[in-house]
Amino acid sequence: MIVASAAPLLAECGAGPGDAADMAAARADIEAACSCATAASRREYVRCALGVIGARVAGNVLGAECVKPLRRCVLRSTCGRPDAVTCCRVGAPRVRCAVKRDASRCTGARCVGQHASCCDACSASGCLPPPTTTTTTIPPCGGGPFACGGSCPSGATCAPVADFPPYCGCVPDGSQACGSAAQPFCNGTCPPGEECGPLAIYEGAPCACLPAGQTSCGEATYPTCGGACPAGSDCAPFQAGTFPLCMCAEPSLGCGCNLAGACPAGQTCQILQAPCGCFTP
Repeated sequence: MIVASAAPLLAECGAGPGDAADMAAARADIEAACSCATAASRREYVRCALGVIGARVAGNVLGAECVKPLRRCVLRSTCGRPDAVTCCRVGAPRVRCAVKRDASRCTGARCVGQHASCCDACSASGCLPPPTTTTTTIPPCGGGPFACGGSCPSGATCAPVADFPPYCGCVPDGSQACGSAAQPFCNGTCPPGEECGPLAIYEGAPCACLPAGQTSCGEATYPTCGGACPAGSDCAPFQAGTFPLCMCAEPSLGCGCNLAGACPAGQTCQILQAPCGCFTP
């Protein structure tokens, strides 16, 4: 006796425990790759969406039994069709959905759907509400000591500011004018051919636009201090207490405890702590 073997039948999509999640993931991938709202044409959208479906089947992350219902969601949608709407008709024997050219063609005992695909548009009682938007509130800047994150005002970003709590703070993000920030955040904007740099190395020192490619005075090496300064000032060696540094100084100013002026060549200006004045290191 010869027994003919029948080809195996595909299970119905939804029968498997992971089918719903696989369908949702596939539809999310289609939206990310093909963008219903910005699709140039229906043909372009369908080609893109079917490519995503095929890739997921080939990658064994979508069962073959779910291809047909997923294709139906793609084909029965308004994606790539300007002015088109989904149109729901509720009544015996079942809910029906169709894609209409525009809302004027969805009248009478029908309602205009609020979703792009017929897979989402209708229920037994009529058209489903539009998708809800979840608003995520980003916490204020915080974290540390190795990572910072959170919200800051416009023009600022969350970054490390100290080696002790609070480790993080809102600092200029670089969109500001160079002169409106201070060291160590000399990252602002300058005219072409110039870049933002510190006029001294201490925290809170002013920033200024300096010739691009040159070392700023604040980053120059003491005691030679050959860095760049704005016009009308020179990079000079200073000592604040016992801390040596380079700063931009006006040649016309004298050197004193509260006067950051230039000294003769080869000398350093002692400031803030007596004895103040020019001395030879």
